Amino acid sequence: MTLLNIEVYSDLICPWCYIGRRRLEAGINIGKNEVLAKVAADAGLSEKDAKRFLESDQGCNEVLEEEQEGRRRGLNGVPFFVINGIPAFSGAQRPGTFVEAFRQVLGAEAQNCGFESCSL
Repeated sequence: MTLLNIEVYSDLICPWCYIGRRRLEAGINIGKNEVLAKVAADAGLSEKDAKRFLESDQGCNEVLEEEQEGRRRGLNGVPFFVINGIPAFSGAQRPGTFVEAFRQVLGAEAQNCGFESCSL
């Protein structure tokens, strides 16, 4: 059985992102560390640890590496989808676009792909 690996590059403050959208609708400024730490606490994480992390450089190298990888792959908007290492498309898409991309990536094995499932 061939597996599909789907990577999604997203922007956490994009109004179409679930968390960002909820915060935007609630009028919460997720551009402030104190607010993000509170959001982390609301999600069950330690507010103290979240504050410490947000005020540090921890994770910066990983973010920069992901940014470079996105640029290398041609990322020019979010969401951006990569299927089995192949840049597929950007932006919100209809289900048929995903099905066609899956068929192209899987080739002849994807004969039975439809909107509901893909049996290989």
